[in-house]
Amino acid sequence: MGVADRVPAADRLSIELSRSVNHLIRELVAARQRRGLKPVDVARAMGVDRSVVTRFESGGTNPTMATINRYAEAVGVMIRYTVETTGVPHDLLPRTPC
Repeated sequence: MGVADRVPAADRLSIELSRSVNHLIRELVAARQRRGLKPVDVARAMGVDRSVVTRFESGGTNPTMATINRYAEAVGVMIRYTVETTGVPHDLLPRTPC
């Protein structure tokens, strides 16, 4: 029995969502590097200070979708989203206010 097996189902979903965002950011950074852009280039294109891009790339922020999209646009890449059903039963999901 691994550590993940002892984590409640709803918490596993949160962990997987966080991993998904981290993976997306790593992919965006890799795209920036492939294009030969520096963080300062992306910051200039986004109209923000270089430190904003540095924190984004290091995972030091909880970026909004708008920020992720602005970064992708500055790097010149397209993000495609997928929605997948989880194995977590609906009644075990955390309740969040709308």
